Amino acid sequence: MIKRHSHETESNENDRLTDFLLQQHLIERIQNHCQEYLQQASHIEEAFRDNDKILRCIDDRCPGGMHGAGSLILLPFEEAVATCQDMGVKAITSHVDCGAAAKYIKEHSLNPAEIEIIAMEYAKKLASAVNVPYAGHLSVVGSHAARVAYYDGTGRFDFSKLPEELPIGFSIDRAHLKPEYAVNTEARIAAQIMTSDHGYGQLITSDNPFIFVTIGDASRELPFEQLQDELKAGLGDFRDRIKIVGFEAGEIVADLK
Repeated sequence: MIKRHSHETESNENDRLTDFLLQQHLIERIQNHCQEYLQQASHIEEAFRDNDKILRCIDDRCPGGMHGAGSLILLPFEEAVATCQDMGVKAITSHVDCGAAAKYIKEHSLNPAEIEIIAMEYAKKLASAVNVPYAGHLSVVGSHAARVAYYDGTGRFDFSKLPEELPIGFSIDRAHLKPEYAVNTEARIAAQIMTSDHGYGQLITSDNPFIFVTIGDASRELPFEQLQDELKAGLGDFRDRIKIVGFEAGEIVADLK
């Protein structure tokens, strides 16, 4: 029997294809000429200027500030507290429909129907322990739209400051996270989401891979080549559905200090 799609399904698929191609011109530049493109981007230094220091999820729909998956819900609690202190976090958020919170619930055999409550209560508890305000449960608009994830060795990068030049992406703060956790938890979550039906699914191929942009900072002893090696070692099972590219930002960051 031939399975027929409804008009609604076809419409949704067309909408996702439209979303997928929306930033294609930026994706091609990042994919093929990352260092050259970002180095020559006008005002690229703006992406590294001080931010509001509010902790948000790595979700592409939660741009700005500092980042940790589910506001670090997947780290041991004391390690999450120490990481927030190291980041200099000034407030902590949670957000609607959080994939990291869903993973936490599954790992701890909790009730999935309580995901929003669990995400909020965790963030409030973390904020209290760090002695900073809880800044609310953020709404997110639409489906995941990221074609990239930024694996940031500077701890400062914010793609949303240059929306005309930088594609929407997940934000992974490698500067403040241990490599094993950053790769095997946060980077893996990003890749899993965007290669599944929660993201772009079968639209992610060897010709149109999900891209990890490693942003190096040699002054932190985190050059982009090292960050690339970390991802290659930890995400090999995604094969050619991901591509890892790099940009060395150490000189830009040094000029801002």
